[in-house]
Amino acid sequence: MNDFEEYFKAGEPGRRERAEAWATAIGLQQVDGLVPSQFLFNTAIEHIEGRITQNQARRRIRDYYAAQGETTERDSDKEEADKVSERIVAVINDGGFEFTPEYYISMNCRKARGRKVVRKRLSENSRIKTADKLLTLLKGQPHLTQEGMARAMGISRQAIQKHLARFKASGRLRRVGPDKGGHWEVV
Repeated sequence: MNDFEEYFKAGEPGRRERAEAWATAIGLQQVDGLVPSQFLFNTAIEHIEGRITQNQARRRIRDYYAAQGETTERDSDKEEADKVSERIVAVINDGGFEFTPEYYISMNCRKARGRKVVRKRLSENSRIKTADKLLTLLKGQPHLTQEGMARAMGISRQAIQKHLARFKASGRLRRVGPDKGGHWEVV
């Protein structure tokens, strides 16, 4: 199947975001053991490249399966993967869902036995140091409390305090405003 890697480096506005949305949607289907069709990949590429809109992609997928008629169980799985992938992309593109650093980190801290795609992401993400994860979290959620950081990271509040002290001492992080109502600024 196709890889959207080349589009992640795209300089055109929107292209990278559309590629990331499709890669996420297809990856979520693969976690459930569903493999989208080549038709979906081709439609996704047309959408990523801006040749068709999200609504046109939705209609193409719907019309494609309406024209297929009776399907086998295998085709039914592909149909499900394609339609759900498109719906996920629509939700992501409409801004109704966002992968915040807090959510991403908490997702990657959960155990996912037997799920190849998630396990791959977990092993890649586990190489990232806790300190870097915390800085990423604070970039996306600068108003988080220490307790919120601890919950999101899955570590103790004392560990968070040690990281914050190191970041402040090294000049990588500073607190703007009061303890209540202020925010963190990653430098």
